[in-house]
Parts: sequence; C-alpha cells; structure tokens
Amino acid sequence: MTAVAEDGYKVSYDGGSIPEVKTGTELRLFITANGIRFAGKKTDLITIPSASVTEISYGQDVHRRVGAAIGVAGLLAGLEGITGKKAVDSDAMTVKN
Repeated sequence: MTAVAEDGYKVSYDGGSIPEVKTGTELRLFITANGIRFAGKKTDLITIPSASVTEISYGQDVHRRVGAAIGVAGLLAGLEGITGKKAVDSDAMTVKN
C-alpha cells in the first residue's frame, strides 16, 4: 500500500458494510477532520465520523472481526489521532471461543 497524504491511502476492500462495493475492489481512504472517507475511482462511498469508531485493530486475522485489514503505520497513527483510540495488534490478543 502506498501512503500519500494528499492522495489518500490505497486500500483493498475486504468485505464489510458497503453493499455496493465488491471484495477486492481498490479504494482510497482519506483521513479528514470530519472522519474517515472511502472513495472509489469516480465517487465518494462513505464517510465514517471519527466519534463512531469504537476500535482500531490490525494483524493477520483482523478481517474476521472488522471486515477490513489495513496495516500501514502512518495510517494507524492518523486513525489514532482523529479517533482518540489506540490501535490494537490482533495477533497479540488471545480470543477464547
């Protein structure tokens, strides 16, 4: 993934809550003062208000819990900055089912 601030972050959609986007679609993620904005090639798709973010996770199995896996240090720092949440390494967590 390339992290270019003014051009957003190149991410690949791994499934989740945007019904009009297919798994594997390349998107751009922008961190703004108002939240986290996802855009396709021609249009904005969704903006998530930063106050709505309840958790930031990264790691090998994160997609099973949140629908997308994004692993760029600068991106995580930006998300932590606008949400006030600390990113958690899902690989270091022990989950008991």
